[in-house]
Amino acid sequence: EEFKLRLAGNYLVEARGWAAAPALFWYPSDNLVISLKGQIFGGEKDSLFKAWEDNSNISLGIKMIF
Repeated sequence: EEFKLRLAGNYLVEARGWAAAPALFWYPSDNLVISLKGQIFGGEKDSLFKAWEDNSNISLGIKMIF
């Protein structure tokens, strides 16, 4: 079993807005990958990312390789 954690992000200095995209991958066997991913938005009220704050999301994925 192996886990992989990834964190990506973006910060707009002038508008003080940010976005984060964390992801966790789990490899329970050689041909199976289970992933948990998200996107989180925030910042000051005039920021582009603040307008997207209500669109933050999370997803669960399962991939089997044949």
